Amino acid sequence: MDCFRLSLFYILLLTLFGSVSQAQIFDNLRYNPYLKSHTFFDEGSHKISDKNNAWCRGAGLNLFWQAKPTLTLATGYGIGFIDSLKYEENFTNNAAFHQLDINAIYAPFNRRLIQPALFLGYAFNYIPQLKDFGSASFGTNVNLGYQVEVKVKPFLNLRYANTFGISLSEHIRYNFKHELGLVYNLNKFKSSSTELEISDYQARIEQDLKTFDKYEAKLDSLTKISETVADKTIENYKLKETISLVVEQKNKLLQDKALLESKNAILKDTIAELLFFRDSIIAVRKTDFFIIDSIGGVKSSLSNNFSDGYYIAVPNIMSYEEAVKGKLDRDILYPGSSFILYHNGYYTILSYLTNNREQVINKRRELGEMPSHFRIYKF
Repeated sequence: MDCFRLSLFYILLLTLFGSVSQAQIFDNLRYNPYLKSHTFFDEGSHKISDKNNAWCRGAGLNLFWQAKPTLTLATGYGIGFIDSLKYEENFTNNAAFHQLDINAIYAPFNRRLIQPALFLGYAFNYIPQLKDFGSASFGTNVNLGYQVEVKVKPFLNLRYANTFGISLSEHIRYNFKHELGLVYNLNKFKSSSTELEISDYQARIEQDLKTFDKYEAKLDSLTKISETVADKTIENYKLKETISLVVEQKNKLLQDKALLESKNAILKDTIAELLFFRDSIIAVRKTDFFIIDSIGGVKSSLSNNFSDGYYIAVPNIMSYEEAVKGKLDRDILYPGSSFILYHNGYYTILSYLTNNREQVINKRRELGEMPSHFRIYKF
């Protein structure tokens, strides 16, 4: 029976994640390594007052996939070690406790700094040491709990979760599980790395310009020397050799200057390409954007009636009030064509440009360097 439940567990997991494309999964996937602890109830009891002295400490990893703006699917594996849990006349001693979870998380406030949520799910448990006590080692329970995430950085959250395990097997005790860990979004982390790379290029240009200034000062000094020597009467061969050497050094410095200017131009072109790549036109899907109501609540994803074309976007706005203020500023430049949508846990302001790609590219180059928080989206 336990093997049958484990099989159903994996079939359900594959069905949930197999219903979407691989690209969609990885675009919305988050990773949550955590530390955990369990407290247990006495056999046959689930009253708070009947908790015993048994304890379990361990760690695990959860994977979160955002299926809807307020719904996240999670699966994870954790291992811990149970001590002093009584089974008839026996007590567990550092017994390995394996646990596989699958949960559905309802998070209506996931766009805020502090994000409370509720979840419901199912867990499959395996305690090998129970075989030594003449008891089954496999068992299941229902997960019922809550969690709180605090946004630390765009790609990093701090998470605490508390789960009440409602036992479905006689030998698996009712228990509370506490989790504390970090939640990583690698896609957002990569975009931050690109900005660091651009900063490194800019630092290199500044260093080369300082070196060029030193060469230019030395060139001016040698030029003055050569002019002074040229104005005098050359009386001997050694003086001529000195002048020739100065001229040769001057020419070498001019060559070095030209080489530095060439390298500097290459670095500027490289930075321009990186900036253009970062701020270039980004193709997006309508199904990734959601319409909001007048108070910032999520309603539904964009329909096919939404106009295709190119839009100037201001993404990653954390609050609805900040988005409304930004929209008023955009309405001055694009009257009647600016609006607010919800995308990947943040608000985005869109202003329609045109549906002609060449016009957009030419306009982008005419504008020169755009603010780092602006993008051009193509629907």
